[in-house]
Amino acid sequence: MERSELEAFKRKIVQIQSLMVQVSTGKAPIADKDEEYRQLYADLEQDFARLRRAGLSLPNRNPFKTLSDFHGYWDLTLPSWEERRQYVRSLYEDVDQAVDSMLAGAPPLKETGGGIATVSPQPAVFLLTPDKLHPEIARQCHDLFLQSHYDEAILNAYKVVEESVRQATGLRAEDLGTQLMTQAFKPDNPLLVYSQVRAEQESAMFLYRGAIGCFKNPQSHRFVGVTDPVLAFELLCFASLLCRILDAIGAQAAQSAP
Repeated sequence: MERSELEAFKRKIVQIQSLMVQVSTGKAPIADKDEEYRQLYADLEQDFARLRRAGLSLPNRNPFKTLSDFHGYWDLTLPSWEERRQYVRSLYEDVDQAVDSMLAGAPPLKETGGGIATVSPQPAVFLLTPDKLHPEIARQCHDLFLQSHYDEAILNAYKVVEESVRQATGLRAEDLGTQLMTQAFKPDNPLLVYSQVRAEQESAMFLYRGAIGCFKNPQSHRFVGVTDPVLAFELLCFASLLCRILDAIGAQAAQSAP
């Protein structure tokens, strides 16, 4: 399979997982999604067969050819929505890891009459998906993004940033928004030290103030109506980066503590 085909295979897995999560957590009725699910399942079966012909035997651990079949399983054995989400993720975990490894550097597979053949290596590709974002961003935004609820996902992401700053500084719940970011990162006696260089510390303050002012506050006050999944995902990535910076600041502070 060519690299583009592997990437398409990965996208189909994300889509079928999204459908399973939607119906099992009450976001959509089975009747509205079952035909789409059946077609995706059939397409994936063909993809698994092509991978086997190319010499790579990946297990399709999803036994449910219809959403009604899946309903019979989750209704009896998975009482909570979180258990259902975890189960759906686990079905394709091995496949995700194998395909990511192939995309990250292994030569693509080429179908042959027998045995394994490869074509010339191509530049490594890292396929970024919502589950690879900062853990708290992924927890709060993963399902919303897959269900195309982009405004809600963006708002949740920047609420995570705001709450992470509040927890890291010990400031009050009443300290909100851009004011909170100023209190946390102000160059004079900052509560969160991004840099010993004053200009860099001040820039970090403006970075967090700008993120909250531009991306959280509008979502808090009105329906922005984001419809572009690429834009939405880029905003989630930015929030994820801000959370990872906070993690690094916290780790550095812990190391410096007496």
